[in-house]
Amino acid sequence: MNSGWYLADYIEAFHNTVTDERWAHINMILVRADDPETAYQKAIQFGEYSNYNYVNSDNHLVEAKFHGFRNIYEIYDPLEDGSEILYEHHDDITEDDIKSWVKPKEKLAIFVPREEDD
Repeated sequence: MNSGWYLADYIEAFHNTVTDERWAHINMILVRADDPETAYQKAIQFGEYSNYNYVNSDNHLVEAKFHGFRNIYEIYDPLEDGSEILYEHHDDITEDDIKSWVKPKEKLAIFVPREEDD
């Protein structure tokens, strides 16, 4: 059953034209659509909002560019508290593999301070 929601991971790259520094974001956005093709087309439109230039706090021109998708996932459950959004399947794993995936609370993304980009 399709919930009507998709999760799109799109790649947004930045280039500081003065220092020649480059970095990228992988942005994860929700897309409401009735079918995969519509989700893809809408995700492209959202991604294209990432094509812009700005002047940073050092007065350097920074170019931002949408590069495409890492993936687009269909969300099967209705969106509500506790809904499963994604899952990964891994074969032939050990207990040590599983333990290496678990992070302490202070290292979870929601507790790590965000760095401001250039």
